[in-house]
Amino acid sequence: MPRERRAYPRHRFDETVRVSWTDAGGRFHFVNAKCLDVSQTGMRIETSEPLDSQCYVNLRMDRHRFNTSARVCHVRQRGLKYQIGLQFNGLWRWKELESILNREREPVLI
Repeated sequence: MPRERRAYPRHRFDETVRVSWTDAGGRFHFVNAKCLDVSQTGMRIETSEPLDSQCYVNLRMDRHRFNTSARVCHVRQRGLKYQIGLQFNGLWRWKELESILNREREPVLI
């Protein structure tokens, strides 16, 4: 069995993330992506279009009033979709995102 190389565990997080970036020609782009999982240092998302590897993106989750920036580490095509690994930039707000994750896991009373 392969050894896990990640320093921090991934947490499943099914959430829509708005991703925006400016390409090398100065054109602004955005796409709504599906977040697959998140850790203290990064996030894995799924999109319908590829992003340039090593480019910088802004991430926004309106429902949680959360935003941050990240660098694209890898892009892998999976069928008609792309899974994109992102590494958060610098000091970002893990505690804030962790509290969002915890709220999402709380049982809903009916």
